[in-house]
Amino acid sequence: MYRTYEKAAGFGIRLGSTTTYGDYSLRKKHVRCNRYGQPRKKSSDTLTSKRLKKQERKSYSKVTGCMAMIGFDRDYKTNTITIYAFEEAHNHPLIEFNEESLCSHNHRLSISDQELIFKASTLNIGATKAHKIRASLKGGYDHLPAAKNDFKNFWRDYTNIVGPNDAQCVVDQLIIRRDNYPNFHFEYKLNDEELSAMFWVDETGKENYSKFLDVISMDATYRTNRYNMIFVPFTAINNHEKTINVGAGLISDETIESYSWLLKAFLSAHKKKTNHDFDRYGSSFNFFYIKGASRMYTQIMYVAHNVKNAFKD
Repeated sequence: MYRTYEKAAGFGIRLGSTTTYGDYSLRKKHVRCNRYGQPRKKSSDTLTSKRLKKQERKSYSKVTGCMAMIGFDRDYKTNTITIYAFEEAHNHPLIEFNEESLCSHNHRLSISDQELIFKASTLNIGATKAHKIRASLKGGYDHLPAAKNDFKNFWRDYTNIVGPNDAQCVVDQLIIRRDNYPNFHFEYKLNDEELSAMFWVDETGKENYSKFLDVISMDATYRTNRYNMIFVPFTAINNHEKTINVGAGLISDETIESYSWLLKAFLSAHKKKTNHDFDRYGSSFNFFYIKGASRMYTQIMYVAHNVKNAFKD
């Protein structure tokens, strides 16, 4: 209610003081104008270096001692909320309609904005370019209330929370999915406590493999993601001559050891038992690689040497 009023009137709000009952349930709540409070006195010290001075946090609004507020009172017995105090007058000019971007409520990112920033980061697109993309999708900057700094601040807060644990979050989510979906297969490999390889395939991929296993293609992409991990999809061709997915993996490097682990994980996921030693074909794989053969040709030869007989099991 009060949020709708502040948007229409042209000012920002912030939560004020709160009082509770003995059981810590809400008793009174104040919502004030975001310019409530007294401005701090600026120091005129010119001898202290700027680097030693405490940097003040930037804000879109400055306090002016505005007393506009609304107070809510909750009755403990009936659990009803009433308005017991309301101050309408402001001691500062209100924001005009064409200056709504200066209001604090317009700097709250929506869920779709946050999702765009996160998905753009997986493609090495920063918050600034994500803001440009969002403005283009909205039809211009006039239709996007959030500023560029709001996008940058959200990404900063996100990285501070997740930090270096993003790989662990992915592994945990896939393990939960594997535990709850019996037909979902997931394996991963650690090297010095760092994620070096992972492979997964769902029920649809297993079903595709059981029906269309005549030709399996494996083509590794370049390191186009922010983690420098190489994406390796396993694809087949259905009766409509369309490519279908039968598995996918991520590896940190294109070595014989990494591809051997990935192929073993692929066979394990599809219940293919083989006695082949993938590493004994390392000389032929290394030969094509050193001779400068193309990426696709190298991988086809590697798969042909190692998986040809496995498909016949």
